[in-house]
Amino acid sequence: MGQALPDLIGEAQAAANQFRGDERRAALRVASATYQLARTWTKRVGEYELSLLAADRAVSCALDADDPDMAGAAAWNLGMILSAQGQTAEAREVIRRAIEELRRCLADATPARLAVLGGLHLLAATEAAREDDEDAAHDLLEQATAIAARVGETNHHRMAFGPTNTKLHRISTAVEMGRTSNALELAERTVVESAIPVERRLTFHLDAARCYAGCENQVAAVHMLTKVHGESPEELRYSTAARELLRQLHATARPAIRADLDPLLRAADVPE
Repeated sequence: MGQALPDLIGEAQAAANQFRGDERRAALRVASATYQLARTWTKRVGEYELSLLAADRAVSCALDADDPDMAGAAAWNLGMILSAQGQTAEAREVIRRAIEELRRCLADATPARLAVLGGLHLLAATEAAREDDEDAAHDLLEQATAIAARVGETNHHRMAFGPTNTKLHRISTAVEMGRTSNALELAERTVVESAIPVERRLTFHLDAARCYAGCENQVAAVHMLTKVHGESPEELRYSTAARELLRQLHATARPAIRADLDPLLRAADVPE
């Protein structure tokens, strides 16, 4: 993916510059989607400054295309990298404005538009939880749940919105607010279907691993990290949260889990 992205970006941007009228708007939508993909990849490998630049360009292309759905998805991408950089207040403001803009276009809302709106509510809930704004997080999750009931399981603009992802965000927000036992109770009652995108499954397993580690259940924590490794070895190597959790487990590991933990440490390139 890293080798393919530069050419993809160059071709998409060239097309946006070349065409006019409806063709240009179509090309701008493709360019925005390409920059959103670049945002995801660069964030995943820890290149946060490049990720922020890609997210900003995704927003610009979507606005130029005059596409409310794409603009909402691009704002979600921008909020994601701002959040990863610890700029929670800025992320909340970006998402708040995007929700307001989409709410102005709900008279003829398609399922895709509703899904984007729902995804923005989920990210807003996570950011509210990071600032310990429990009331806002709860309200946003309730709104997202209502939207998810209307649209079902979707993956418009790679946002993977629906009832399952809403449940996963309830777990994530509980983790963010330090409610480990509540998060674990939710996680153990949640079935993660293979149909949802791998990114969401990885996040679920990582959140569960963090909760189990917080409860000193090392066996369960390693089990969840093994699931992450089975689906995406790259996640262990590049995810800051996964590597930090592995370091914590390594420092306190009991002999009984060493045989299962050591291969994960090697896969993540964490010194044993």
